[in-house]
Amino acid sequence: MMQKLARFKISRFIFFCWPKSGQKAGIVLLPFFLSQIIGCALPAYNVLEEAGADYDVVSTGYFKHLVSIRHDDHKNGVVVVYIEGDGLPWVSRTRVSYEPTADNPLLLNWFVGVEMPSMYLGRPCYFDLNDEHCSAYWYTHGRYSNDVVDSMVRAVENVLPERPLILVGHSGGGTIAMLIAERLDYVKAVVTIAGNLQVQEWIAHHKYSALKGSLDPSEGAVLDDGVSQMHFYSTDDEVIKSEWITSFAAGQPHAKVTEFPVVGHSVGWNAYRSDIMGYLDELARELDRIESRN
Repeated sequence: MMQKLARFKISRFIFFCWPKSGQKAGIVLLPFFLSQIIGCALPAYNVLEEAGADYDVVSTGYFKHLVSIRHDDHKNGVVVVYIEGDGLPWVSRTRVSYEPTADNPLLLNWFVGVEMPSMYLGRPCYFDLNDEHCSAYWYTHGRYSNDVVDSMVRAVENVLPERPLILVGHSGGGTIAMLIAERLDYVKAVVTIAGNLQVQEWIAHHKYSALKGSLDPSEGAVLDDGVSQMHFYSTDDEVIKSEWITSFAAGQPHAKVTEFPVVGHSVGWNAYRSDIMGYLDELARELDRIESRN
């Protein structure tokens, strides 16, 4: 009897792949492991597979999210949650990308090397999860919308209920991290890396079309005093201007900024990965000490 084809995407194209013996065709299995799609996946999945990292897909009622957990054997204490940047929502200024997931996501590469309890939380309509609710709107104009943020919050609540959290976001992931922190009571710290914290300034500077339906952290609530903030930036970043970050932080209590001489917006941050991971380790240990006294 002829086997059915399993349909997967690689990078910006569609391919058809034969399922392995005894394996059902299809992309979303809850839970499922990378071994099921080796050779038929987005390049970003290779990062997880090569690290031996398992992952699940969490459905929130809004969207589906890729989720991976590392070093959380004891199921208590602070967890660091990594939120990726916008990837490739547009192929050009006039053409929307078919698949927005970056081939080599910055924070995914950092996440697989962590030695502390951590979660990688995929954004809606990334990682090709065959989500019937997805359209290009959710990773272009609606990328920071209320539905996207609510779905991210629900995903965290489903996987890590009432755990103290450090949210870490790069670029647009920093936008999402700040918006989540407004809604999730047990966020203890937010750390952004070249975060897009003033969305309207970013749109105006680059002459982008308005992100209709999206939220802007600079127009949102000031975070509670109990939520510490660290915003890393570079003066050599032409995507996110340093003054947008420093002025945003000036309006937030307990917000600090740190400059690194990074050239560019993304891969250049790898040179300071150990510095930032060291900061996160110390922050998590300090928060664990505080939590243990309460």
